[in-house]
Amino acid sequence: MVKSILQTIIYKNHLNNISNANSIKFTLPYSSNINTENIINEIQNYKELISFEADNIVFHIPGDVIYGKAIYSKMEITNIPIVEGRFFSIDDTLNKSNTVILGKDLTKYSQVENNKRYIVIGNKKLEVIGIMGQDSKKTPYDKTFYVNLAGFILPNENLESLYNYKLIGLDNQNILKENIINICNKYNVQDLNFINSRENITIGEILDSILMYIPITIIVILFILINILNIFKFWWENNKYNFIINRMVGATKLDITKIAIKILFKQFIISMIITYFLNLMLNPLITSIFNFNNENNIFSILITTGLMFLLTIIIIAAPIYKLINNEINKNIRGI
Repeated sequence: MVKSILQTIIYKNHLNNISNANSIKFTLPYSSNINTENIINEIQNYKELISFEADNIVFHIPGDVIYGKAIYSKMEITNIPIVEGRFFSIDDTLNKSNTVILGKDLTKYSQVENNKRYIVIGNKKLEVIGIMGQDSKKTPYDKTFYVNLAGFILPNENLESLYNYKLIGLDNQNILKENIINICNKYNVQDLNFINSRENITIGEILDSILMYIPITIIVILFILINILNIFKFWWENNKYNFIINRMVGATKLDITKIAIKILFKQFIISMIITYFLNLMLNPLITSIFNFNNENNIFSILITTGLMFLLTIIIIAAPIYKLINNEINKNIRGI
């Protein structure tokens, strides 16, 4: 049986950097010697410095993984359709109740006892106080959940839990960091790790990123086009008379098409190799612009290269076929 754990996910993309520009992120190790709940409670006492938000999280349950959000304290979340029960109240977060709200498609993971619905995560039983969705139609909330993380004690595992606090003012960053360090020292935490995030991302930076990304894409596509045309030109100069002879002895348009396909296949292999190395050079630049995870594995790069090449083939296949036929007809008439 897969052991259930709760793990926080932070989406590392450009929009996430913008929304969390004024935040502090840090990780704490799980350990039986560290009282994580007390540490978080003490940090949350600094209400004049921070406001608590929902973080993206995932429940690993036996046989499946479900995604949702955790709520730390009172939040204004509106327009969520409830088909059964209710949404969180301020009392739920203040009293640290072990409560969760499930989408209607996730109720299959819950169980009913004494007229109350529960879902078990790790060694913790959470009461389901509400079910999101609509009876007659699908909604974006059907396969997600909200959990009251203030009342949910994370299981002790050899993992790290990531906490995200949004600052009310940028000037409070150093003050809050110092307080977090002091609290963790009090509880003998050795592996406190702050995660850096960009502080200010302007609209101008976003536009610059977009404007940089478009030329890069155009350059890559033009590189492939020029590469294909040069290969074809070299091949054609050395083989066009074979085409003419074949056509004169009765080769059909289907035969000519098969030959053209063979040309494109050879060009595909050569272009894949060349553009693979081009991607290796451009990938760090693109990932640095958008703060993607820089995973230069051969499969992702080859897939990207293949898709770009297919786009190029769609653009250039018809002109190549037309060029072959025109050249053949011209030479036949000349002969």
